Amino acid sequence: MKFVFKTILFLAFVFIILVPPIVIWKAVDHQPYIKAEGPISQQDIIRARQIIRENRPEQLEGRQDHTLELSSHDLNLLVRYALQQVLGNDGIGSRVDLKNNQMICHVSIPVPKTPLGRYLNISLGIALDKGTPRLYWIRAGALTIPGAVVQSAAGLAHNYMLKLDAYQAAYAMMDGVRQIQIQPHGVHLSYSLDAGAVENMKSKAKQQLFSQLQQERIKRYHNLLADSATCFGGREIPLVDLLPPLFAAAMENTRISGDPRGENKALLQVLAAFMSQRDMAGFMSESIRRDMKPMPHCKPMLFGRDDLAQHLLVSAGLTVSASRSLANVIGLAKEIEDAEAGGSGFSFADLAADKAGVRLGELAATSPGQAEKLQHRMIRLKRDGELMPDISDLPAPMSASAFKQRYQDINSPAYKKVENYIEAKLAGCSVLQD
Repeated sequence: MKFVFKTILFLAFVFIILVPPIVIWKAVDHQPYIKAEGPISQQDIIRARQIIRENRPEQLEGRQDHTLELSSHDLNLLVRYALQQVLGNDGIGSRVDLKNNQMICHVSIPVPKTPLGRYLNISLGIALDKGTPRLYWIRAGALTIPGAVVQSAAGLAHNYMLKLDAYQAAYAMMDGVRQIQIQPHGVHLSYSLDAGAVENMKSKAKQQLFSQLQQERIKRYHNLLADSATCFGGREIPLVDLLPPLFAAAMENTRISGDPRGENKALLQVLAAFMSQRDMAGFMSESIRRDMKPMPHCKPMLFGRDDLAQHLLVSAGLTVSASRSLANVIGLAKEIEDAEAGGSGFSFADLAADKAGVRLGELAATSPGQAEKLQHRMIRLKRDGELMPDISDLPAPMSASAFKQRYQDINSPAYKKVENYIEAKLAGCSVLQD
């Protein structure tokens, strides 16, 4: 299973290999090998998240043996779901073909249109060799890279990455893989993981997410937020009162650092962690952690609701940390899960707050000019409606059955009509305008 780590590393360098003009004409095609299926459906999102949730390593206690059975359909679903989240493009086509002891993965990625073509078609040939997966070839368009070259380059990248503690810990965990079977109907994986090893890997990975400079910024805004929360003594606090002084600090720090995007990003990451009740100290080095103040409790509010404030700020934090598409997918998936039995119901109001947060995150970190403009707007924030549109006329939260009866799914014309209405209202919010 350790071949997976080396293969992933190699793929990170594939585009470097493909960039030289002498080979680019071979790598790009005019037509996709696999046509995109469009946005992932509501039921597929539910199924993908269910599979991920059922196999989360956080559920481990001590060392435990596990078996993962993935049908061909579920494997293809997970690949498609992961590609849409990571690359943020529902125009990507993908397919995994399974045979006895063999797997061929195809991905068609749209690229900027050129005379040479507009699709990068990548295929990977994988086969089991005495129970161990081996990557035998990679094909990009008409360019085929033999397995010997792949494995050599991946080995070099692997040796370099072993210098990172988090990579070492994750790579060592692959010793827990006991058996892999590839059959036409699906994949069988038997593995044993130790809860302590998983926690160690997560801890090391967390501390490598942020540079030392970003950790210093996060500490600064964490302590500012802690001071603000202390002043309100556990009471409700409107976002229009909480955010302006924090962004005023970001503006002042920008005068020193010259990096408005970095300042905004750190501030929104702190706010997102606070709203989701995550402890940022676990992501910091020991020296930074010692100087972080305890975070008191308070309840930020938007339109008199703490859930809207949470949706907006968490989505903004996700956007500056990852991407617009990831934040949108996570927000939509949360609403779909809420519509299921036991949830609070599918809420277009929450979805509007998610979209407002995504837009806020985009403006905060897309360009230096936009980032500074947002700081000026935020310090003058007076009304909730400047940050998010009034949602009183949106449909009330509804169960999964009620949602299906009224809207069918998230790709239906009826649903898109409401979504477009929300987008139009967002365009009227002064803080969120270009």
